Amino acid sequence: MIVLFNKVAIKLQAFRKYIYFIALMVVANIIYRLVFASQAVTLDNSITMLNLLFLAWLALLNFMLHAFVTNTAESSQKKSLLMRFKNKLNQWFEYFLATLFIGLTLTVIFLSIRMLKLYAA
Repeated sequence: MIVLFNKVAIKLQAFRKYIYFIALMVVANIIYRLVFASQAVTLDNSITMLNLLFLAWLALLNFMLHAFVTNTAESSQKKSLLMRFKNKLNQWFEYFLATLFIGLTLTVIFLSIRMLKLYAA
């Protein structure tokens, strides 16, 4: 699973600047709606909630780009005990990040479905 995340993150590295730009635009839109919009618009905050959901998806994508971009190829050379421990610790940390990413993805999917059902009704 980590290899799949690694391949996707490497493919998406070219779009990192666009992701940051889109996130900046979404944050600016949220700030505009919350601060500068009239009271009638702020009472109908469905668009603001959808913007926050989109921002959560962008943050999840950014987390993937930062966490899984490294390539951890195992070499067949003999290593010291400290290096083997360090590599094993790094591997456990990557498994933890993969589990965290899957959990966050499932949470954002659940929130997306709930919000889309709420606004569709």
